[in-house]
This record gives sequence, structure tokens and C-alpha cells, in this order.
Amino acid sequence: MKAVVCEDEEALQLFLEKQVCECMEEAGINGSCEVFSSAEELLDKGNPFYDLYLLDIQLGQMTGMELAEKIREKDDHAVILFATNYKEMIRKAFQVSALDYLVKPLDEVEVRQALLRSFRYLSKKRNRIALKNQSGVEIFYHEEIEYIESEKRKVRICSRRGSGEFYVRLNDLEHEFKGSLLVRVHASFIINLEKIRSVRKDTITMESGKEIPVTRKYKDQFNRAFQNYCLEMRR
Repeated sequence: MKAVVCEDEEALQLFLEKQVCECMEEAGINGSCEVFSSAEELLDKGNPFYDLYLLDIQLGQMTGMELAEKIREKDDHAVILFATNYKEMIRKAFQVSALDYLVKPLDEVEVRQALLRSFRYLSKKRNRIALKNQSGVEIFYHEEIEYIESEKRKVRICSRRGSGEFYVRLNDLEHEFKGSLLVRVHASFIINLEKIRSVRKDTITMESGKEIPVTRKYKDQFNRAFQNYCLEMRR
């Protein structure tokens, strides 16, 4: 899980980063937290996608509210938490689907409760899957996954955040993804229909350029799923 704090006061940066990391550890989540001092810095140097945004509303030239609006233009799923001195800003917070808000001066107990509540929300949210590895738990949105490849007793998930290896059977993931856009096409591969660049004979080329074979066993299943997906896209 990737979290980010955007706060212009250094003392609060350190406090919030510490709380995020400690709550991740308490929840058994494998994650990281980045810190930025301004909205412009986050947009320029930050990751394109985070699971959790903790934003100060009064940031400077670009406010936290304006930053949240930009986040929502590309990501409807991330959790946004606001920290503010101004209670009158609370109503606006919900216009960008913020999950919660924290009123300054910040109370450690309230901050931790909000963070743990956010982590529970993320882990239970539809179209997400939580997978364990030796470091802890990592959560993936279905739509960010490009493909999954089975390698011996592990699977490698390739997504827009990079790739990771997990001890889980591909058969179990196939069952988990039933009815979604993640479809089995090979004994060793599950692919995301939304991430297909082209289909030629028995080979699928994904957005990353990865070529994935479609075997006879899964060909009819893939063809039906892909045709239904294309029909839905035309509506």
C-alpha cells in the first residue's frame, strides 16, 4: 500500500508520517509513506497513484482541496483524508469524496483511529484484493493489474505500481476474479481485458508490450469474455 502526506509544517509532516507507518505496521500492511510540502511538489515528483492521501487543506498556492480535485480526475478509488484548521471546510471535503477529516490541532488518538478506519475500508472495498507475502499484506485494485503470471509456487502480479511476488495459487485467484475483467487465458496467466493492446491468433499483446499466449483450454472462455467486454465498451 502506498500512502502520501502533503503538509507544509515540518513538525506535522514528521508526526503524520510516523502515525501512518505505525498504523500500517499495526494493521499488518506492507506499505510505504511519502511526504511532500506542497501540492505542486506532490504532482511534480510524487507517484501517479497512491492508495491513501492525507492532505492539509491550507497548503499555499494550490490548496489541498484543489489538489484533491486533481486526484479525483484520475482516481476515484483512493482514500483522501483532510487535516484542517477550518471547520467550515468540512462540507467541501465531501465534494471530493473524502473519507474523513481531522481538525487541527491534531489529536494522536483521532489520527490513528482515522488511519486504521481507512485501512479497513481499503481492505474491504470491492474490486480490490489483499495478498500476503513475507513482508506483510499488499492491496491491489483490480483495474490497476495488467496481468498475473504463475511461477512455480508463487504468482507475480504486474500492475501500474510495478510488480510483486506472492504465495498464492493461480486457481484461487481465478475463482476470486470470477465475473470481473481479470480472465484466465493460460495455465500460467490471468490477464486484464482493459489492458489489452491487440489480439492476434493465439497471442495477446498487453499495454506494456508483454505477449501472452492463449491456450486451447482457455480460448473459448477468453473469446466470450473479450467479446462481451467489447460490446459493453460500444454502449
